[in-house]
Amino acid sequence: MLLSIRSIFEKMPLSLVNIPHKEYWIQRGERVYLFDCLMEFMRITAGACALLFALSLVQTLSVGLGRSWPESLVFLPTGIFLAIVAIALWNLFRRLKPDVTND
Repeated sequence: MLLSIRSIFEKMPLSLVNIPHKEYWIQRGERVYLFDCLMEFMRITAGACALLFALSLVQTLSVGLGRSWPESLVFLPTGIFLAIVAIALWNLFRRLKPDVTND
């Protein structure tokens, strides 16, 4: 969650921020939009990570109490995490893709 604090990223040198089409948005004066997209991605990823930790804890407690999960559900938390992050990454690339038709 610490990485989704906007002020941390805004104080960093832009050379350290690795984000698609960064130069395009900076040249257009859309720094705020660029950081809005980045923060949305970081918050979604942080939420997915929290969900992964919670589901992993539930699995661990279940096994500790002697109730094992079906083998088909063992990797479910990881799959959910990866799906959420993949969708968030796709959304980030989609939102930051330069619109060359309006230039």
